[in-house]
Amino acid sequence: MLRRLKKMSIKSIWLSRNVLTRDYTPWANRYVYWLKTPFGALVAAAVCALLIGWFVSPQGYAIVVAIAAVLAIGIAWPWIGLRGVACQLRFSKPRCEEGANVTVEVEIVNHWPFPVWGLAVERGFFVNDAAGNPAVVSLARIPGWSTCRFTFPFQPERRGAYPEISPQITTEFPFGLWKALRSCNVRQTLIVWPRIFPLASLPLPAGTARSLFCPSDQRTGDEGERIGARPYRQGDSLRNVHWAQTARCDRMIVCERQGAAQTDVRIVIDCRAATHRGQGTDATIEWALRIGGSVAVALFQQNVRVSLELENQIFALDANLASWRKMYDAMARFALSNSTRAPTRRRDGVVIAVRTNLAEPLVGESRAIVLNVATDDSKKLAASRRAGSPWIAIDSLPAAAAELQNGWRKQRKEAWRHV
Repeated sequence: MLRRLKKMSIKSIWLSRNVLTRDYTPWANRYVYWLKTPFGALVAAAVCALLIGWFVSPQGYAIVVAIAAVLAIGIAWPWIGLRGVACQLRFSKPRCEEGANVTVEVEIVNHWPFPVWGLAVERGFFVNDAAGNPAVVSLARIPGWSTCRFTFPFQPERRGAYPEISPQITTEFPFGLWKALRSCNVRQTLIVWPRIFPLASLPLPAGTARSLFCPSDQRTGDEGERIGARPYRQGDSLRNVHWAQTARCDRMIVCERQGAAQTDVRIVIDCRAATHRGQGTDATIEWALRIGGSVAVALFQQNVRVSLELENQIFALDANLASWRKMYDAMARFALSNSTRAPTRRRDGVVIAVRTNLAEPLVGESRAIVLNVATDDSKKLAASRRAGSPWIAIDSLPAAAAELQNGWRKQRKEAWRHV
């Protein structure tokens, strides 16, 4: 008995999954799905009432008239209401980082003498608005002949220029049968930069050294060993006076010391779509941009001459904020290219590449920060052979920030063991 019941339950489950819920006519969905909406249901009811009035009883015509009146009001009211409404949007600041809170200021002007109900601002504030995101903000009522101003907080999750598409002010009042749309005027857009994560500074070696870089015989300065002597110049410190040579030459002679050698570092971000995976905020290209920007900031704060290469653009970074703003704006607006060939541009100095393990080492690459995207063991082994040994490896994208900081700290300490 139990076996029979078990077999019957299995058959019923199979029947419900494969027979009763199967879509046998997918080609007809676009023709019949509108019947699932309130507008489609009322149209179907009106057709049925019309058939009843034609073949059964004239009272069906009264139902047709009532349904037609509801449809007319449900379509005309939203359309007329929005004809007299104007909406303007602006952000409280022109730029911010991912995850930062920004205030959006909305101004709605109602030119009609009567109020407008059920307004909503939609589109442009989410990464995937095509997936049917809810309204950004909803308003219950705008009085007649009035101008209403209000604000709401907005927290962008991903880099880009917001709003990504033109926002719309909508209403479906009173019955929700039809949505009337009207474009909003955006007076100021928002550029969202990739998020920058703090990285540990280069640890100073033991002793009294004040520079993070080794003194060089090729440069003169006020650090390191003595490399020569020269006549005194106005402004030289008396601590550097070579008294023996001063007495011998009968004029002031000072010691010339070594100067700190500044390192040139170029950060190269692999921008080929074929080597990146994922979508949304955890896509590998998003993390590559965040990591590249974080490394650039960390090295610049340590007096390194930094440049960043993004596809065909090279940004030389200096103390001028305009150079950083130009780089961040380009990173915010960047889109993956369809190129399958790695750039072969010649690069001098230290080159830090930010790429995935699906990409081969770049030309002139000195160190690589590699995002591991292969999940299968065989694919991961093949990718590791192709990508080479990484300087810093990122195995988990959700924890990429912590892994980058830990790997950076480990490599910095390892480097100073040989100083």
